[in-house]
Amino acid sequence: MSGLNASRTLGDQRLNAQDLQARGRGEMGSEAVSPPGLETLLFGSPLSTRDERGDLGIHWLNPALRGVATVIRRELGTGEPVNQALLEWNRVVDLPLDFPGVQAKRAALLYALWREKDVQQHYSIESPQLVGDLISRVLPLTMPNFVANQGQASDALVVMVAVMCRMWDPRDVGAAEPEEESVPETDLREGTRPTR
Repeated sequence: MSGLNASRTLGDQRLNAQDLQARGRGEMGSEAVSPPGLETLLFGSPLSTRDERGDLGIHWLNPALRGVATVIRRELGTGEPVNQALLEWNRVVDLPLDFPGVQAKRAALLYALWREKDVQQHYSIESPQLVGDLISRVLPLTMPNFVANQGQASDALVVMVAVMCRMWDPRDVGAAEPEEESVPETDLREGTRPTR
């Protein structure tokens, strides 16, 4: 899916701003606002900006996930495997907007960011630093375990990604560099340490 130009990213028919606003109004009522950024979609709006209605940003997860379904349909075409994938994807879209449902939707969006170049390109226009960090550092560390466990802990995935993105400096992930003299050099051909 990586051979598309940025103007077609996530299908212009599906994820342009006016379309998202119209879809959001249908799901949120008449008080819809502009779609939130990727950070809000993935991690929620700041507590200080919420009112008694809670986090209104969660209502934009469904239009974003429907946009990914459009990418799947456009890129993979038709057939029984594609139909099954879309059926499962739409089951995630249809989940209620309670805590487990929202976390599953966020995990699905993270999976799409990890796997689909079109999704990466779409969100990197607005959030290049966040998308870059997710693609190069966070998702390669978190997604393989999530997939290996068949996507069973979406809440843990979303929390781990949030912690890595917001609490750990990218340079702090990984092992510390060994000091120069702490690791003896060994000549593997002879099995001995070379003399200096």
